[in-house]
Amino acid sequence: MYNDENRAMALAKHLNGFDYVLIDTCSLMEDAFPAWMDRLVAAQDYLEDSSTEIYVPKECIEELERHSKNKKDFDKRGPAKRALKILKDAKRRKLITILKKQKKDRKSFADNAIYVKVSTDRLSQKILVITQDKKLASDLIALNNLLSQRGRNAHIMKFEGAEGNLVPNRGEILPSEKNNHKPNGSS
Repeated sequence: MYNDENRAMALAKHLNGFDYVLIDTCSLMEDAFPAWMDRLVAAQDYLEDSSTEIYVPKECIEELERHSKNKKDFDKRGPAKRALKILKDAKRRKLITILKKQKKDRKSFADNAIYVKVSTDRLSQKILVITQDKKLASDLIALNNLLSQRGRNAHIMKFEGAEGNLVPNRGEILPSEKNNHKPNGSS
């Protein structure tokens, strides 16, 4: 019980280092998401007054709504319904803000919305993206290495474990990158 305060304080300390956090659909559906939200609620006492905003793109909500109607796959329907229920309460408590759609295009999807927002905002803001998606993580990490633009590095993390711990999401290591990671002295 009291140890939960340590976890809440640690989360607040971590979040205070960012201007905002974006959460992707796959992480919202992760089993660790409810535990992380419990920790976020407890962390409110430790967050700075100009606290970090937690955002969920509208495109993620639309994906959750589609998954919640999937009658054939409970492994998608159940977590999507759970996430929608949690988000409804979190929005009411003003813990999470739902972002408006980036494009009026009906085909817009969450990964694109997240990528565009991070690409634009990272020039002036400190951003944390929570996603389980290794491909999206790789694309976001690549933004940090742009030669034509300097900006703040976007931090990409994912949920791990039942307690909702955040750990770095390093993305995918492509076959060409594996060859570049040879020990010194190897050819």
